Amino acid sequence: MLNDVAIEIADEVVNDLNAQLFSIQFTAERHYLPKFELERNATPVVAVAPRDVSSEQQTRDTLEERWGLDIGVLARVKSADPELVDPLMALVTEIRGRYSIYRTIGGRGVSFEPASDVLYDRDWLEQKHQFAGVIQLSFQIERQLYG
Repeated sequence: MLNDVAIEIADEVVNDLNAQLFSIQFTAERHYLPKFELERNATPVVAVAPRDVSSEQQTRDTLEERWGLDIGVLARVKSADPELVDPLMALVTEIRGRYSIYRTIGGRGVSFEPASDVLYDRDWLEQKHQFAGVIQLSFQIERQLYG
């Protein structure tokens, strides 16, 4: 079943994140709609969500699939004061760093592909007093078409 791969990959990333030591403690969870009522001064929410899939036939017998997922770091803050936001920026940078050098998870190849250079959503920070950083990853899987 097609969705099983998306769930497996997202769960592998959740387990990997939860096994690491980062500057801020959190428990990552898998979500489909990562929108939350965030409390001030609470532990940041780290949400892993499947994003997309694409495939390309490589040879007559093989198909390469690219499965995308997002890792969101979300937290409510009183203001954009650097002493409140700096630790959240550091966490996003640590997570990005983890996957920019990590090449496999659960036997699947990881491709770190930032969709943009934006580390956080400035509008959310200004208007909603919420920090929202997103790291985008993709995983490559080669499948035999006939087998």
